[in-house]
Amino acid sequence: MKRKFLGLSINENSIRCVALETNNQDFTVNALFEVQFENFDLALNDKEVVESVRTFLKKIRYDEASVSLPASKVLTRIKNVPKIPPSQIVKLIKTEIRDYAIFEGENVSLGFAEIDRNSEGIDIIWAATKESIVLSVLNFLRKIGLKTRRITIPQIALVEFINTFYKEEDNYAIVNVDKDTTTLTISKGKTIIFNYTQDIGFEAFKLNDPSLKGAWVGNIVSSLNYVSRNLNVSVKKIYVSVNDEESFDILSYLSNRVGYPVIMLSIPEDINFDREEDFIRYQKTGGNEFAVPVGLALTSKIKKGEKNYLSITEYFLTEHVSERLKVIATLLVFVVVNGAFIIAFPYFSSSLKSTEEQLSSVLKSISAISKPVEDANKLQIELQKINSTISSLKEVESNIYNMPYYSMVLRELKSLAPSGIELREVSLKEDGSVDLKGVSNSFRSVFSYEENLANAKFIKNATILEIEKDKEGTETFTMQMQMRNVK
Repeated sequence: MKRKFLGLSINENSIRCVALETNNQDFTVNALFEVQFENFDLALNDKEVVESVRTFLKKIRYDEASVSLPASKVLTRIKNVPKIPPSQIVKLIKTEIRDYAIFEGENVSLGFAEIDRNSEGIDIIWAATKESIVLSVLNFLRKIGLKTRRITIPQIALVEFINTFYKEEDNYAIVNVDKDTTTLTISKGKTIIFNYTQDIGFEAFKLNDPSLKGAWVGNIVSSLNYVSRNLNVSVKKIYVSVNDEESFDILSYLSNRVGYPVIMLSIPEDINFDREEDFIRYQKTGGNEFAVPVGLALTSKIKKGEKNYLSITEYFLTEHVSERLKVIATLLVFVVVNGAFIIAFPYFSSSLKSTEEQLSSVLKSISAISKPVEDANKLQIELQKINSTISSLKEVESNIYNMPYYSMVLRELKSLAPSGIELREVSLKEDGSVDLKGVSNSFRSVFSYEENLANAKFIKNATILEIEKDKEGTETFTMQMQMRNVK
């Protein structure tokens, strides 16, 4: 029975689609599609881009679909972990993610795939991206009418492409060249061994920049040498995929620097094409620029639990929200115990707003996925708990806002304190009286403080009640004053 699969690759300056029909032995390309743009960050909301892709998708049918993001937008790592449940693996990745500045404190969406089991544990490949990027992509997919359970990485699509059409069993490398990014992936069959990303792409060859071209090939050679010496993996071939119709002089440039075959990926000649225009286009490039979307269509057949099943939308990391709530709760204790609201309130207010925005973002991301991930229900329950906590904090915030006069008084008490004065206790009473206790490094500072308060906007009748000097020479003082009737 023939089934139809769709692969859609989102690159740094283009989107490519392939509709592929297969019965696991014969393959037919039902349709090829491409739209180019200048800026990835703007393209997904560009009306012309959206309408162009949507019009194409209306004309085709498919059973399953896979989508990939540009490698520049995704952090990908290979890691060996103990033989533990997936939930525990996610916790390990969470810990590692905190070390990467690329995420800038944002919520993160990730997925991981098991690539090998050995005596030392499980080798996995994990990929993570900012949740804001996932939300943008999910919104784009909704606009174009595409339903998918899998948003993955181009590296896995290319491994599937080579494994299916080239039947490669020896160690091989894949060089995938996007506009400003190049990934080097080393694999044995479907087992990925190494992954490296550099910030130089085919734009360097398009501009014929000798310096950038030299750095590009040097980085690849250095990485291959590292794998050979440190991982004891000897590569037999290099396969190249360029996300552009023009392959420039990438093939020859790389061939001159390595001692083994460099091959441009192509769609096999025995694959059928439904449309004549697609076949004519294939004749020009061999379909090299469509290697990723073809591979994505093939990955649509991979089931959860099988090797190289990876979906970036599998796990949404919300620990940033939880941590922020803990910080806010700590600040509230700080406010109550130390009367230091003048310091805590601005941070509390902005943090609560930010937390609400992050929570809203997570909730939208869950509802945007066409088919919920396995742990969505658990995540929803956790988010409901967080939402309840936010509601409680908002009630506290509301109470604080209902007494802005108190915050002004506290701020003024702090701002008028001269150097050497430290406030320890402040009591604001319902009758308008204020009791204050502090320490000072000199009598002069205490009297200066009393003089400053005489000109206060929210305080009147400030009076020193007592000053005591301890053995260390520190003066402890108490004062009493009255709040002015100002709101």
